[in-house]
Amino acid sequence: MIRRTLYRWLAGVGLVLLSASFFLSRDRSPISSERSPGGQAGVVVMREPESVSSKPPRAKADPAVKSSRGAARNWREELRGLALEGDSMKRSQGVEALVARISDHDLPAVLSELMEEESASAGAELRSLLVRRWAGRAPAQVAAWLASWPESAGCLDARRHLAIVWANADLASATTWAKSLAPGDSKTAALVSVSYEAARSDLRIALDLAIDLPAGAEQDELLTHCSRQWAAMNPADAYQWAEKIEDSSLREQLLANIAIEWAERDAVTAGSLAVSQLPAGKLQNDSVVQIVQRWAQSAPERTAVWVEGFPEGNLRDAAMQNLTALWAKNDPAQAAAWLTNVPAGHSRDVAVGALVSELLSIDRSQASRWAATISNQEMRDAVLERIKQSR
Repeated sequence: MIRRTLYRWLAGVGLVLLSASFFLSRDRSPISSERSPGGQAGVVVMREPESVSSKPPRAKADPAVKSSRGAARNWREELRGLALEGDSMKRSQGVEALVARISDHDLPAVLSELMEEESASAGAELRSLLVRRWAGRAPAQVAAWLASWPESAGCLDARRHLAIVWANADLASATTWAKSLAPGDSKTAALVSVSYEAARSDLRIALDLAIDLPAGAEQDELLTHCSRQWAAMNPADAYQWAEKIEDSSLREQLLANIAIEWAERDAVTAGSLAVSQLPAGKLQNDSVVQIVQRWAQSAPERTAVWVEGFPEGNLRDAAMQNLTALWAKNDPAQAAAWLTNVPAGHSRDVAVGALVSELLSIDRSQASRWAATISNQEMRDAVLERIKQSR
């Protein structure tokens, strides 16, 4: 009997729980015991359930990402404004600020639109700064990206800036990349830029790159820069390297550069190199004249002894004229005393003409007396006429 009573009690409890669950599932509206609008206490107020969206809550935007995207969308508009800026310094500052607002993600796309920008424009300035920024982080990536572009002024400019940044960070890799480029203006620009940067640390590499350039003004300027810089530091090593170059024309040009720079340290050796290693002609004459100009500043008497040893001809004429002009500018009396003992000849006449030019502003009568000593009548008449016209 007790067992049956227990069973009945448990069944009743289960029925109650089931009924409660049924009614609760039908109405889940929140019930509040707040006062009714009329203010009566104890009145139950039924509230409608708030609508619940099925969409997940929107994530809060990252201000930095929003700013970057905005800059990417508006950079063209900002660039047009900068192009109208008349103050070049303000324009450059504005371009630098714009570079900082362009994200790494947007950088290649922006550069693609800037590749056709004309040089010296705000767009070209923006392009060069973006290339340098990208190259500072991933130069090989920039090189691969540029490889897809055809030859153009923009591509040439971009490769030039890539070469500068890359050579400063990794000269060996930059050199390998520049040499691997297809022949053309972009390759030349890259080689020139890498070579100039190499000259800061390894002049031998710089000169080897310069030799590989196509003959022309850029090669001449680069060879002059590098060879003179090496000669200024170690002229003997530079000379030993240059004399082994097989191309005679290139070798002579480099030896001339080295001799001119060597004159700052040892004019005697430099002069001997120019006279013995360079063929007669304009290159030798120009080199000797520059050596004379350097040597005469500190030792005109010794320079005079060297110059007097030259045989009559264009080389002696050019050397005598330049020596006298420099000497007379600093000490006309000493220059005149030297010329008194120089034997008559065409080179002396040329030197006297240079002395007269300096004396005109000091003592016209003395200038006339010296002009009268010129042996060549045609040259003498021309100098005397110049003195007359100068009154």
